[in-house]
Parts: sequence; C-alpha cells; structure tokens
Amino acid sequence: MSLILFGGVSCLATTTAFLISNISFFLLSGRYSEMSVAEYAGRVAQYYPSYLSGSLIYLALAAVIYILLNKLSKTLAGVVQN
Repeated sequence: MSLILFGGVSCLATTTAFLISNISFFLLSGRYSEMSVAEYAGRVAQYYPSYLSGSLIYLALAAVIYILLNKLSKTLAGVVQN
C-alpha cells in the first residue's frame, strides 16, 4: 500500500511542479504577451508526458533501491540476532 501512495504522491508532486514551472514562465517571462493562456497550454501540454515519465523513472529507481536496502537491513538484523 505504501508504494501505491508513493506513486500517487509522486505523480501529484511532478504534475504540480510542471504546472508551477510553466505557468510562472508564461506569466513572468514576457515572451508570450500576445498568446492566450489556452494556446500556450496547448503548446506546453505536449511536453507533459516526457516530463512525467522522466521523473517517474528516477522515482521508480529510488523505490527499488529503498526496497532492496530495507530487505538487506532486515536480513542483516536477523543475522546479528542469531
């Protein structure tokens, strides 16, 4: 269950970071003054899948490392107790 929660929170955090980054760039850069928000969103949306998948690859790797280290520490704790 904790990995499902980790995945959900990771997707939400990555999406939030993507939105904050792109919205702040749109509002503060001054490069898109004649472009509407809807048009900008349409152009930026094409980058979301690669942004999300890139982040999730690193997060999946971190989860695998965490699981392996957790199992290793439990194994070592069992060896020490015996």
